[in-house]
Amino acid sequence: MKINSHTDSDLFKSKEYLVIANILDQDSIYPNPVEINIPYSLQSQSSINFNVLPGKDVKEDITIKKYILKDRFIEAVFDRMYFSKMEQSPDHLIFLSVLVQLQKMIYVYLCYEFGLSMKLNRDEKLKIWPTNININMPKMITKTKNISQKIKIKNLRKTGEKTYFGKCESSVDGIITLTADALIYII
Repeated sequence: MKINSHTDSDLFKSKEYLVIANILDQDSIYPNPVEINIPYSLQSQSSINFNVLPGKDVKEDITIKKYILKDRFIEAVFDRMYFSKMEQSPDHLIFLSVLVQLQKMIYVYLCYEFGLSMKLNRDEKLKIWPTNININMPKMITKTKNISQKIKIKNLRKTGEKTYFGKCESSVDGIITLTADALIYII
């Protein structure tokens, strides 16, 4: 797939969306499969930062390298960096990062299926409110490069003029699995 040339813009805080917007803002491409490789210079980070104990910060940065989209499916390939002031805390993927990533991936996927613009210097297009999330994390993911999170949309039904209800299943490297339900509102 040909990827258009891109220029950096101060209007975007998340430069990876330059690439996504150029691909997804074409005439309706759904359900044609799309692979979006994010050039290194345009990759951006999603971060989560919290503390369990005062002064014991934990942080994880996720950098998306590629998205693969097709009918009722999205995959993100990403790298991660882990920082912790907690004693003897192993370098591992934080389950909260998986949840943040899930919502971001669902946003990208729904723009693809609904044919919505990904130009984020304009207004948001969707609101996604999770209503039920179940996570199974039988062991830690310590890998830092080329981690894969996949989401299968199991059900997406229209409930009103601008509202939908969806169900999905997600897995991260086949280790962490989760199911989620969400209300979706097109703005």
